[in-house]
Amino acid sequence: MRADRLAWVVGAALSRSTRDWRRIWGMWVSGEVIATLGVGATLLVATVAGFGWMIQYVDRRFARVDDQFARVDEKFARVDEKIDAQGESVREIITARVGAVERELVELKVAVARMEGPRPRFSTAR
Repeated sequence: MRADRLAWVVGAALSRSTRDWRRIWGMWVSGEVIATLGVGATLLVATVAGFGWMIQYVDRRFARVDDQFARVDEKFARVDEKIDAQGESVREIITARVGAVERELVELKVAVARMEGPRPRFSTAR
């Protein structure tokens, strides 16, 4: 078979399938409509991909913040242990000092009461 005959056969087969396709679907779609649909689909895919990237980014940030909180919690636990270890001695010191201040306050009240003297019991008419 010669090349021009082969081209004619292939062209006829393609045109026949195109005609059959048009007959089945019954409409033509222009290139602009196909391009617009392609752009819309691409934008939709890009938006979904961008949203997925954003979710992953936020998850990584939250994981880092959670790690930092875990480290801070460990530091607080160590400080709490130190405070608990020293707590009894500090509590005894504070209790002793508060007791001393309370005794001094009572003594001060008694001294002020002695300075003022007794309250008058009856008021005199004028």
